[in-house]
Amino acid sequence: MKIADIMDLLNEVEGRFPVDQWMIDGIHIWPLVRLELATNLTNYSMYPALYHSVRSASKGWRLARLLSQEMRGLLKFGHGYLKDYLKNAKPRRAEVIFLSDGVSFSYLIDSWYEKYCDPLVSELEEHCIPFILMTPSHKYFTPRRTSSMFIQPSLDWVRVKSLFSSSKDSGEERLDRFQEFIDFIESKELRIFLPTLRRIKDEVILTVNYAGFFERVLKEIRPQLAFVVSYYNIGGMAFNLACRKAGVISADIQHGLQGNLHWAYGRWNNMPETGYELLPKFFWVWSDFEAEAIREWSSRVSEWHRPNVSGNLFLDLWRSSESEMVKYYDNKIGNFKRNKRHLIHVLYTVGYEENEKLATIFDTMRQTESSCFWWLRVHPGKLRERDVFKKLVRENGISNGEVDLATNLPLYALLRQLDLHLTFYSSSVLEAKDLGVPSIVVGDYGKELFSDQILSGWAFPADTPEGIISGIKAQFHKKKELNKSGAQEGKAEGKKNAIDLMREAGIAV
Repeated sequence: MKIADIMDLLNEVEGRFPVDQWMIDGIHIWPLVRLELATNLTNYSMYPALYHSVRSASKGWRLARLLSQEMRGLLKFGHGYLKDYLKNAKPRRAEVIFLSDGVSFSYLIDSWYEKYCDPLVSELEEHCIPFILMTPSHKYFTPRRTSSMFIQPSLDWVRVKSLFSSSKDSGEERLDRFQEFIDFIESKELRIFLPTLRRIKDEVILTVNYAGFFERVLKEIRPQLAFVVSYYNIGGMAFNLACRKAGVISADIQHGLQGNLHWAYGRWNNMPETGYELLPKFFWVWSDFEAEAIREWSSRVSEWHRPNVSGNLFLDLWRSSESEMVKYYDNKIGNFKRNKRHLIHVLYTVGYEENEKLATIFDTMRQTESSCFWWLRVHPGKLRERDVFKKLVRENGISNGEVDLATNLPLYALLRQLDLHLTFYSSSVLEAKDLGVPSIVVGDYGKELFSDQILSGWAFPADTPEGIISGIKAQFHKKKELNKSGAQEGKAEGKKNAIDLMREAGIAV
């Protein structure tokens, strides 16, 4: 199933059923249903084997795994809290609050930098505006550049308590034709786990309970403006709900690919008059491309949802060669490349590819031993499997590739110094273009997601090792020409827009 087909199905549901009226406990639930349906369809379509291995596990196994994960998480929390004690923030009065996604960190020289929050934090520090950063997840990156509140233990406790709540406790319901919707989805024979009413009620309970936690934090901090990285999960939606209840302006910070084919940002065709409580008020996006996709549906409810073009503030830090940080990484990568300058340096952003797809890349690497050096960057969500991937690289006889350095160094540091980028579906295609690096996209999903970049020449579509090699040659020779046409044409005045948004929120800047 193509991504466009998934979006068409969501819009068909929005046209057939009164999704804008479905409510439980005073909350419009369509964003949760859309999340469940779109995530299942996308994961099944892109990673079928992984999808079924996870979803076919018994409820008892999943509960045991959850409890085990949270026990390990508590140990990690204790270690991280004590190790980086001086960077543990306490709730206090602040004008701005941030909710990180907990994984968007990059190790810069001597500390972990939150790629989407910390550039804004620097602006706030420059203007002496107080802020609080909250970091969820069990990863606990230390040492931190910015003091933060580790909130995952609190979220875990809320989640455990919610497991023992009955779905009967989910509050008053308005679910006209909801069962008809379920029957309609079943009739499509999609081979996915369907968003049952019981599951949605459980998610509503968890969302309300998470929102209760965030409301208590907001009451103590009393901010005017709230930023969230990656709002489209239950925690992020609960944060938006808490902000709306507290009268705090919420803004989602773009962290990757958006547009009309992303279910969380594109084609919301059936909106309540006052928007959805689980969505942010502002969508803080990189360029007019993403903004236009949001305007197409938000113009009808612009009081409640609208885009704000800000640019990618973290990427902007890497544009100048004069920065001491940039010089540090330019030298580090340059030294590694010293004996390999005659080769084409290709960055492969590794995602959740199955072995068949990896075999295509390994075959390509073996065929380009004399012409290319490959930087194999493991996805941040798969770092625990890095050793497994390195073993695969060795078993496939790869001698012209590097995993650890490519994974440990900042993405933008690599893109500044490498010649080309290759991926199956990573949004790094956009960031590579913005730093003047052409891409090769492999497979049908890449062609669909990056059709605009293919049309402009910044991405080259391929399926086979032979096609990839042709793409490497073509993109390498076109690189100068592409950069003459302007790699950074969509760059926005991000800092100015950040200040404008703060003023709109009532913050004196």
